[in-house]
Amino acid sequence: MVCRFANKQIVRLQETPDAIPEGETPHTVSLCLYNTMVDAAKPGDRIEVCVTLEFLQGHYPRVVD
Repeated sequence: MVCRFANKQIVRLQETPDAIPEGETPHTVSLCLYNTMVDAAKPGDRIEVCVTLEFLQGHYPRVVD
């Protein structure tokens, strides 16, 4: 049996304040980063993301009250 380890980081992206109408809450998206992408950016950095989405059956977003 072979074990393999990979770096993984979960980050939350949020719309920039200048991109949302006044009085509205910015949208957020959670992303999983792997290997060389881990720690590529720090909090507050403005980034542009191009992704391929993978939907997993049976995985639903958490609801936070």
